[in-house]
Amino acid sequence: MTADKKNTFEKLKGAKEIYVLMSDCTKMPFVLCDSETYDDEVLLFYTEEEAKTEGKKLVDANHPIRILKIVNQYFLSFFSSLFPMGVNCLIIGKGTKEEIRIQLNELIRRPDNPGKSSGEKLIENPEFLLTAIYLMQNLRGKKKDIPVQEIKDLEEEMMAHYGKGKYLIALNPDKQIPVLKKEDGQILQPLFTDVQEFLKFQNMNKKIKYTIGTVEAKKVPDMLSKETTGIVLNPMGINMQLNIVRKE
Repeated sequence: MTADKKNTFEKLKGAKEIYVLMSDCTKMPFVLCDSETYDDEVLLFYTEEEAKTEGKKLVDANHPIRILKIVNQYFLSFFSSLFPMGVNCLIIGKGTKEEIRIQLNELIRRPDNPGKSSGEKLIENPEFLLTAIYLMQNLRGKKKDIPVQEIKDLEEEMMAHYGKGKYLIALNPDKQIPVLKKEDGQILQPLFTDVQEFLKFQNMNKKIKYTIGTVEAKKVPDMLSKETTGIVLNPMGINMQLNIVRKE
């Protein structure tokens, strides 16, 4: 490990807070893909002013951004939350003299099987979620000059990952899957890529205690109710609607 990285780790350890650039398109950290290393990166800063300076560049490029302050006691939970997203790299202090890139697994170590203690394999879909994040950052952010082929390639890659995945569903006390009704009349059943996305949904619906179920992508059409017009992935996050309907 280089001296610069050691110094960065010590500074992070002692920092009272850090600032993260969040995407309004996904309600998640804004993610960049390095054109040379292909690292999937999020941007962190020691001060709000530094975050604002770099965030303005993204806003000027039609990426709606907000700044999230994270206090020290929540550093570990934040860094851990990046694993299910498929993020592998942090850029700390981008655009400043202290700018440095750190691999996520250099900063914190994750067990080989995080779900082992519960006796079950952990359900996560980082490849799908990461591709969906890139797609939504483009479609909901940039207003023009989006290469059609780039969007098509992302959509095809995302759906390929979706089809290989296993997802979480919410079950109410009657073992029924809740539905979300949109203003235009559409009725959607929520699906979650990982437990932290399920918990976001639970925390927004505290009057009902949901339990977790699982479903493979290929079996999703079989579980949909007759009135359902589609599914919505991570409604409290990327909020991505897929037009998957019930099998007759």
